Amino acid sequence: MEAVKLIRQLNSISKRKLDLLQEIEACTFKQGECIKSGKLDEVEKIIEEKQKLMNKIDKLDSEFAVYAGELKKILNISSFESLPDFNMAGTKELKEVVEKIYAVLGRIKKMDEENTALVKKELSQTGDRITHTNTFKKVSKAYGPSKPVNPSYFFDKKN
Repeated sequence: MEAVKLIRQLNSISKRKLDLLQEIEACTFKQGECIKSGKLDEVEKIIEEKQKLMNKIDKLDSEFAVYAGELKKILNISSFESLPDFNMAGTKELKEVVEKIYAVLGRIKKMDEENTALVKKELSQTGDRITHTNTFKKVSKAYGPSKPVNPSYFFDKKN
């Protein structure tokens, strides 16, 4: 396959990956909103949806690696940084799409970190409530009325 066709393939793959990453970004935003509003049951569904999208991205990444390897072999280069030196159609577009991919990944990472912090905070508050409830139960038992002692009605008397 000639280099220009490979670059077209890489562009196509990169654009599909960008679209999927933008979907993940939307899911991550929605996930944060659900966490903030306490709809934790919906968070699990969103995580499953994100995982499906990530699986698709993994397949695209594998495909990208194959074509990138072929292109590097054809052009005898070790890195795509020297790709602009060849002045081929599509290289500028490829660079722009890759830059957009990195920008979206950065935003997703930032949102994920915020969501993780929110979940940790929620878990901590839940743990505190459980501890408080358990302590209250112990105190209630300690100061509550004692359980009545059931008298024994059967006596074993020896004569």
